[in-house]
Amino acid sequence: MVAAQAFRNGARQVYLRRLMKKPQAKVVALDEQTAYVAGMLLGLRGSSDVIDASVIVCARRYDQAIVTGDPDDLRQLDAGVKLHAI
Repeated sequence: MVAAQAFRNGARQVYLRRLMKKPQAKVVALDEQTAYVAGMLLGLRGSSDVIDASVIVCARRYDQAIVTGDPDDLRQLDAGVKLHAI
């Protein structure tokens, strides 16, 4: 879901595509457990962006930082998550 949202305009995503080819980048499917936890996070924070919540859940699960152009929304869901704003 995240990749689909990020690549709506592939011509503008050359750097993102390069980043995603690196060994430390991981694309994971939105499985039932992740969806459940993301939904709980949204409920707790009073938010509705499923993609942002799933990114937070996966970053926490794999102990990875998030590379994002939208750090404010992610910080609203989890103020302590590791972010690299671009």
